[in-house]
Amino acid sequence: MRDRLSIGVDKLVTTETQVNQLKATLIEMEPKLIKTQAEVDEMIIQIGKDKLVAAETKAVVMVEEASASKKASETKAIADDAQRDLDEALPALAEAVQCLKDLKKADIDEVKSLGKPPVNVVRTLTACCIMFDIKPDMVNDPDNPGKKIKDYFRAAQKNLLSNANKLLDDMSNFDKDNIPPHIITQIEPFYNDPNFTPEIIEKASKACKAMCMWARAMYKYHQVALMVEPKKKQLAEAQLSLDETMKVLEKAQGTLQAAENQIAKLEASFKEANDKKEQLVFDVEQCRARLDRAVKLMGGLGGERTRWTKTCADLTVAYDNLVGDALVSAGTIAYLGVFTPDFRHKVVHAWQEQLVKLNIPHSSGCNLRNTLADPVAIRQWTICGLPQDSHSVENGIIMSRGRRYPLLIDPQGQANRYIKNMGKDTTICPNDIDVIKLSDKNFLRTLENGVRFGRWVLLGR
Repeated sequence: MRDRLSIGVDKLVTTETQVNQLKATLIEMEPKLIKTQAEVDEMIIQIGKDKLVAAETKAVVMVEEASASKKASETKAIADDAQRDLDEALPALAEAVQCLKDLKKADIDEVKSLGKPPVNVVRTLTACCIMFDIKPDMVNDPDNPGKKIKDYFRAAQKNLLSNANKLLDDMSNFDKDNIPPHIITQIEPFYNDPNFTPEIIEKASKACKAMCMWARAMYKYHQVALMVEPKKKQLAEAQLSLDETMKVLEKAQGTLQAAENQIAKLEASFKEANDKKEQLVFDVEQCRARLDRAVKLMGGLGGERTRWTKTCADLTVAYDNLVGDALVSAGTIAYLGVFTPDFRHKVVHAWQEQLVKLNIPHSSGCNLRNTLADPVAIRQWTICGLPQDSHSVENGIIMSRGRRYPLLIDPQGQANRYIKNMGKDTTICPNDIDVIKLSDKNFLRTLENGVRFGRWVLLGR
């Protein structure tokens, strides 16, 4: 709690510093934005004039150039999109090759020799059996006599793990481009299972980690391949269209080269200046928004700063005095429960004097109630019949905090009523409380049930 309050005060101070920095930044950026806007306006006017000069030359090939430029842009977009999707398949393929290099024959033989395999080993071998379309053995269900369950581990021992070298070759030469749909449907839940990851499977078996990586890589490669295949055809068609378009562009560019160079130069300058202006506009708006939020935050938390600082200081003092306070409370619980209020107070006072002599940090007037009392719990105790005097409250704290069972000397029957009422509170005693007498005919049975089922038993009057 003390550390959190300290952090809150530090953050509030940091926010004040950031507000000042944001104000300075905003003052600095606004003149630059005004200047850049003026430069952009001048460029727009100049570009308009130059385009009028080049209009006669450009008009002859404008329609052709516009059409060619559009076709080139569309073709390039298709090519880039197809290439991006195609590149996604390469990491999956590389991952599959790498995991097979990590898989050794000795590791496979170790998995085969397992008598009672862990659940993650069974999960991995199940996925591999599905990838190779190996049917599971049907064995008797131990939990449901007369019914059968699938046993992929036995099937894997007979068909996969029996020949480690063959398994490695089959996995290396797996036809990843033609995986049947029913296999992909069955392996998909494994790929989406958060427990079927190399990091988790490795804890059960090193060999199963490599198999897990292989199965996941095959599934991922298949999914990417499905998406890439139609785009390969689209890419080939787009490339042919692009070649034709580039020929048209080359012819048009020969005529427009001189005028277009000048316009391109001006437009590049305009784009650079306009981008700079847009960035400045974005920065100014962002700075204003941050400043506004910071000011609101300062207004909302400013009143809490004094309280946080004071509470943090109080907690720091209480934390430093914890040793002495805990020592007095522990001593009271351990030794003073049987004594009268006056004697108990006298002993605690003597302990406090010793804390001063020994220079042990402690709170002034520290005692059991100041250190361990919970107002809500005490309120509940008094509702249940605990007297409200300080001595009785301390006795209640000793009963709740002590590790040993208390012996209650109860001439007035107050403790008896208090414990009965506590037993009726379901939050304290969920099973209620059994009150018995030595003369009850079910005395021994009630006592036995209390020991067996953990019920509260009170020998009452």
